[in-house]
Order: sequence, then C-alpha cells, then structure tokens
Amino acid sequence: MHNERRKNLFISYRRTNKSFKNLRSNTNDPESKIKFFAFEERHRKFYLGFSHGAIQLFNAGNGSLIKRIGEYEEEKEGITQHRYDHSSEITNIFYEEENKILITTAVDSLINVYDEENPEEATKLRTLKGGHKIQERNNQILSFDFCRHLNLFATGSSDGLVTVWDFELSKVDEVLYLRNVDNDKVYDVLSLKFLAPYPILASSYSDGSVYLWGVRPCSKYRGDCFMRFRNSYLINNKIEHIPVTTSIFLHGEMEEIVINKKEYVIPKKEKTVSDSQQMQKVEEKNEKQKYFLILLQIYFLKISVIKKIN
Repeated sequence: MHNERRKNLFISYRRTNKSFKNLRSNTNDPESKIKFFAFEERHRKFYLGFSHGAIQLFNAGNGSLIKRIGEYEEEKEGITQHRYDHSSEITNIFYEEENKILITTAVDSLINVYDEENPEEATKLRTLKGGHKIQERNNQILSFDFCRHLNLFATGSSDGLVTVWDFELSKVDEVLYLRNVDNDKVYDVLSLKFLAPYPILASSYSDGSVYLWGVRPCSKYRGDCFMRFRNSYLINNKIEHIPVTTSIFLHGEMEEIVINKKEYVIPKKEKTVSDSQQMQKVEEKNEKQKYFLILLQIYFLKISVIKKIN
C-alpha cells in the first residue's frame, strides 16, 4: 500500500508489517511515483517500478536500496544524464526464481529480460519489442502473466491485443486478438492469467468482458477464443459492466496449511456419490419397486381366482 501524499510505502506479508519512508529519494527524479511493487519469492526483497522508468531492488527488512536495474549514465555535451532501459512508466515486474530471471514491461511497449544471478548488478539479456505493434503504432503494455508449467508468458496492451511469448526462445508464440462483438470496438487488456496446468489463458478487458483462449499444447482451440462472458452487476435496476482488474486461479483443494510451523488441518469433505453410482442406486430402487408391484399383482390375482372358485 502506497501513500503518495506522505511518500510512505506500507507492506504486509505473512505476519510481518513494515513501513518505509522516502524510498523515492533514491531516484534522480524527485517527481517520480511508485507504479509497481513485486516481492521476490522468499519475501526478503522487493522490487519497485517508477513512473519515469526506473527499477530498484530493496531489502524488505530495513528498506535499504540493494541495486538499481536498467539504469546507466550517458554523457552528452559535457553533461552527465541518467538513462533507463525503459523510457516510461513501469507496468509489470516479474521475478522467476528458478532461473533467477527478471522480466519487466512498461508503457513504452518494451519487454526487458535481466539476469539476476549477480546480487550486486543485473545484466540485461535481451529486449523484446514489436509484439504489440499495429501498423506503425506501438501500443502500451498494461498486463502480464507467466506460466512455468507451459513455459510461456503473455502481455496485453491498450489496443486489445494479447501476445503469447515462448519464454526460452523469446519469440512470439501466438497473437490473440478479438474485437468486441457488440460494437466492433477494442478495449484495454487489464488482466491476464494462465489457468495452469490447463493450456488456457484468461484475459479481461476494460468493458468487463473476459475471454478464455486456447494456447499450446492445446491443438483444437489453440489461438481461438472458446468462451466469452461479461462481468456484470445489477445497480439501480440497470445492468453495469464492471472491468476485472485482478484475477486469481485456484486449482485443487488444500488439505493442510502450515503457518509458523504450526499445522492446521482443514476437514476433508465427505465423499460424494458419483453420477454413475447414483444412477445405479436409482435403477436398483426401481427394480425393487417393480418386483414389489409384480408380487402385489400376483397376490391380488390369487385372491380374485379364489373368489371365483368359491
């Protein structure tokens, strides 16, 4: 949580709460604003992305600056100027723990990939661009998601374009683009989420619509939107379409949660009867009812025969 007026940053994780002041004093632009926050996986450090393109790594314990990423000095006409690999507002920062890779995106439509092996300095490996270019215009990258299971990452931009990238090859794997079916307009891509382990990517747009796309290794629906719905609410007897800005995908059921080395067991759900078992029980019940009816008919038949004889 960031208080822009007081220039404070408040973070909370697990049972730890921290408050840091004047983190922007480490930047060369006093008017810069914090635009993105991201923890590394062990929550010992955190990254900040700023409005002027700076990216910095901080110690989560005391708030001290560890290193600057993508920042360099350039001398022009005897004047030293600070430059950044990104020229505009940072929109996403993702740290890949297994390979110690940092991926950053910004409004300038660039994707920078850094090697974070060296604790004191980040080395830029490559810059990806052109994935959100329509005609001669590069559109702003607004959203990002990474999937280890599929080895893919995706970026969404202000023109409704979603680009799926191959992580290892650093090239475009798929381009997903679908105009709004109602009025032929395009909307900002606000959120992306891979539904791993399934080869599905969910994308949400500024008009409240959510698309589900097939990605590799899906063969039948790869590159196609196979489901679409809209996030809507009834407000004052009027249907309003609400944009989805954040998405979380929960897969499977947790049976145990470990917090501070204490084990809390969630009661398991009672086993439910499957459809086939339920149908089998119904059929058995029907058979018993049929058998009972047959016996009942035989009984009444015997009574009627006896009456006729008498």
